[in-house]
Amino acid sequence: MSTSITLKDVARHAGVSATTASRSLTRPDRVNEETRTRVLEAVQALGYTGNELARSLRQQSSRTIGLIISDLLNPFHAQMASGLEREAAQRGYSALLCTSDEDIRKERGALDLLRRQRVCGVVLEPTEGSRAEVEGLVRSGLPVVEVDRISGAAGTAAVLSDNVAGAASAARHLLALGHRHIGTVAGDPSLTSGRERLEGLRAELERAGVPLPDRWVVTARYTAEDGYRAATALLSRPGPRPTALFVANIEMAVGTLQALHDAELRVPSNLSVVSFDDARWATLIAPPLTVVAQDAARLGRMAAQLVIDAVTGTAPRVPGVHRLPTTLIERGSCQPPRT
Repeated sequence: MSTSITLKDVARHAGVSATTASRSLTRPDRVNEETRTRVLEAVQALGYTGNELARSLRQQSSRTIGLIISDLLNPFHAQMASGLEREAAQRGYSALLCTSDEDIRKERGALDLLRRQRVCGVVLEPTEGSRAEVEGLVRSGLPVVEVDRISGAAGTAAVLSDNVAGAASAARHLLALGHRHIGTVAGDPSLTSGRERLEGLRAELERAGVPLPDRWVVTARYTAEDGYRAATALLSRPGPRPTALFVANIEMAVGTLQALHDAELRVPSNLSVVSFDDARWATLIAPPLTVVAQDAARLGRMAAQLVIDAVTGTAPRVPGVHRLPTTLIERGSCQPPRT
């Protein structure tokens, strides 16, 4: 459809003349901000990809990459942002950071800001429901690289950890210790990472002939507060409790450990715990936390490389999905179950 959309259609949608629409894209300094914003919104809504837009992107985009992540307080995201910023700086680009807080409305606002700043490319950790937003970016001609998750939008590259293999390594570790009653505080199933980590855990347990009962599976958002509520709910369910827990990310692990403490359960003598993600504090608690570590900085660096290569034309716009390996780090939070 976008090939049949003309500049006149954009102008009509924005409520301006064709001359003003063209000037908004090619000479934005001669158009007020409100008018330019309306024109850009019309471009996105209609999927316009004409010559004026292409010329605008070439001539007016800055040497700035937009980065949208869900939570800067999460050490994984902070390391990822740091890796991206350093790689961009080495190649003469700067990074503009925004956060979405897993809120699609806030993500839309961040994307609008990045458009107004005329970034040359976007690295995005998509929230639930952001597929349409991402496809709008792609139609507008901006290179987009998704990181940590995949929205399902066509025309993007993606860099993420091998979630399935990482969760499977955690399952193998617990199985090797003798655990046969394993539960999980799983991530949001609407997100790629949440689904894949649960899939990896479940598949490895099935291969070993070990069931994963529904009552031992709780899902939650990637926050300490939700991790606490989910773990508390799991522990309060009737019947035997698991001897080990796999937690889907490090922020949820904070809440899970607090829930175990409040229930007067000791780690690992009462319950073994292994978490996806690592953090500096994980080695400072007693016992130190066993983790499946991601290379967050490398994820950020690779995302920066891909989006800059797409901007400069030195690589295809759609280089595909790249999955980076994870590492199981054994510490003191896991031991064989009590007989």
